[in-house]
Amino acid sequence: MRFVRHSVSALAFLCLCTMPLTAQTGGTVRGQVVDSTTKQALAGVTVQVQGTARSTVTGTDGNFSLGEVPAGSVVVRATRIGFGPQQQIVTVTAGGTADARFEMSPQASLLEAVVVTGYGTQRREAITGSVSSVDASGCERWREDQRQPNDPGTRAGVEVIQNNGERARGRRS
Repeated sequence: MRFVRHSVSALAFLCLCTMPLTAQTGGTVRGQVVDSTTKQALAGVTVQVQGTARSTVTGTDGNFSLGEVPAGSVVVRATRIGFGPQQQIVTVTAGGTADARFEMSPQASLLEAVVVTGYGTQRREAITGSVSSVDASGCERWREDQRQPNDPGTRAGVEVIQNNGERARGRRS
């Protein structure tokens, strides 16, 4: 019993001795992201250290702070939809703080359409959100000039494309 007690004490001492070595291996990168034309702060910009899992998002004031960044020269990248990506090389010292300022220029982004299809069945009680039913007979009867109560064109968010290419949208709720 005496041997176990001394062994545990020795292991705990060795663990405490190695902790300061691992605590000082990184630093902090902080800064601000602004629009290059208006010089206004940009919120919602993703800032990340390339090659690591360290990332954050800017606040409403455009400021960010990344902790536990590995010491040395690192590439910090800022991205946001609607703006061209920016990157800087920043030198981080162990236990220190490095500053980075990004001025992002507006850039058009090409976004692809999203198509959602649904198959299968589910009980209405298990679904959160709006539920509306359209049966096949309602689709067959659909006409722009003569809407029936079960027509898909009267359902919110439903878009019907007829064989002739004409479109009709449901009313919005």
